[in-house]
Amino acid sequence: MNTIQSRILSATIATGFILFASSCGNSESDAENNEFDCDPQWEFDTIESGYLSVAAVNNPPSIYVDPDTGEAEGFDADILPEFAERNCLEIRWIPLAGAAAVAAMTEGRADLGSGGWAITEERGEVIGQFEEPVYYNSGAILASEEYTSIEDLEDLTVGVEGGSIYQDAARDALGSDNVRVYQSVEAQIGDLHAGRLDAVLAQSLQMNYQAEQRGLLDEYQVTTLPPDDEYPDITGFTTSNYPFTKNNTELGEAIQEYIAEIKESGEFEEILLSYGLGEENIYGPNAPEDSE
Repeated sequence: MNTIQSRILSATIATGFILFASSCGNSESDAENNEFDCDPQWEFDTIESGYLSVAAVNNPPSIYVDPDTGEAEGFDADILPEFAERNCLEIRWIPLAGAAAVAAMTEGRADLGSGGWAITEERGEVIGQFEEPVYYNSGAILASEEYTSIEDLEDLTVGVEGGSIYQDAARDALGSDNVRVYQSVEAQIGDLHAGRLDAVLAQSLQMNYQAEQRGLLDEYQVTTLPPDDEYPDITGFTTSNYPFTKNNTELGEAIQEYIAEIKESGEFEEILLSYGLGEENIYGPNAPEDSE
């Protein structure tokens, strides 16, 4: 995890649509050899033959793709390459900001999305989504004071990630003049620490990670938002998945079956726990009562 931290602090956000292949040998000849030398577990088409192209929104600990080397780290980087390998594919990580990642999947430039994608009705109109969550997250506020509701943020300057479920919800609740949009949670926290924001509204998993890595948890606190019927999509538990090109139903079925398999085997839980996630992230509202 220290490797992720050093890369986050030193790298800049990639702004172009740059394709990076994984470090485990991803030349054209490797892809062609895999295609002929193995039998895929599932049958589905991909954007480019021999490759699984993944639009990765850098949101550690789920995923971080170094914009210079293309090397990917995080629990998505432990989960998705095996799916690609089982289907005779080389994985290709495409580091993008949230809105650009949606466009990549809708415009035929990426097969899957990675990086903590919440399941929402609005997104379901343009990209494919899982029927069941892959894991659970929760909306939260990072600030120097404890704010426990969306209403507490009124008249404050609040940062949100562009293309996230928080962007429109925060603007509707707080007014566009009070909401600033950023390309990443990392950038939001940077401006919070610099005094240009009063609070950050984002997913608790990614926000806790960023704040901890920066050593900010003594100065700031992450407050999880309890369920609020007025803001059901961004309070309480949020459900995360790996979205896919909407018309590629075969790919959608395959990735969902794969996730179900590694959950049943215990591999999925082992991976998430190794990154510091808790049972509440794995089971959500069905987590054992004694889980922390």
